[in-house]
Amino acid sequence: MSNGITYKVLNFINQIFIVVIDFLALFSLIKFLDLKSLEKGQVLMTIILLIYFGVYLFIEIMPRYAYAPQAFMFILAGVFIEKVINNKNKVI
Repeated sequence: MSNGITYKVLNFINQIFIVVIDFLALFSLIKFLDLKSLEKGQVLMTIILLIYFGVYLFIEIMPRYAYAPQAFMFILAGVFIEKVINNKNKVI
């Protein structure tokens, strides 16, 4: 494999990974519909992500600063995965 093809394959895998984490974090917002099971930590992380998003709308920021909110995206994705696993265990 040449370096160009390797770079393209690894970049594609990275992009797929980011899209999957983004969707999982987005699906974690489904918990906001059920106010009884809402957790303070999830609300705080969602507010932080919304602030980051708002800043990116108004100010052009270098891509290296986009890595900071990814930690919050992973945590919110984990919230959704936890909810799915807990619901699966309740059914079984």
